[in-house]
Amino acid sequence: QELWAYSWTAPSEEGTYTLLLRATDYVGNEEITNAVTMIVDDTAPNVGTTMTTGEYIGTRPGAVTRVAIRLTGTAVDDEVETLPGSGVGLVEVALMDENEWRPALLFADGTWLIDFDLPDADEDGNVIANHSGDYQFMVRAIDQVGNQTPSNVSFS
Repeated sequence: QELWAYSWTAPSEEGTYTLLLRATDYVGNEEITNAVTMIVDDTAPNVGTTMTTGEYIGTRPGAVTRVAIRLTGTAVDDEVETLPGSGVGLVEVALMDENEWRPALLFADGTWLIDFDLPDADEDGNVIANHSGDYQFMVRAIDQVGNQTPSNVSFS
């Protein structure tokens, strides 16, 4: 038994491709042809929310002013032809204009959840005593092969 390798350059067009593999020994005996299906996935997942208002969680234990908002939604990686995409690998959430992405919990059914801690101080370092108001969040999903889709979603 010998090791072998083959380098295949994936086509630039998304879709399914079948590679046929067959080995031949030194005296010309050929094995039965094996087929391997490859999926080229260039499409970013879709991310959404299941609500328009975040659920107020309250002050975190041990914190004076820290409050969290529970945000939820769904993320799916669309099919490539009739086969599933590579799958959603990560959902992240950030406050608009802060660009500090935080990972959400991602469940097998495609739903995601995060208890998002709001900042406890403003840009000047002043403690925020009252967290009431509107907050805008960005949500993005990244699939297993790195395709990413940013999505602006507003929560109040």
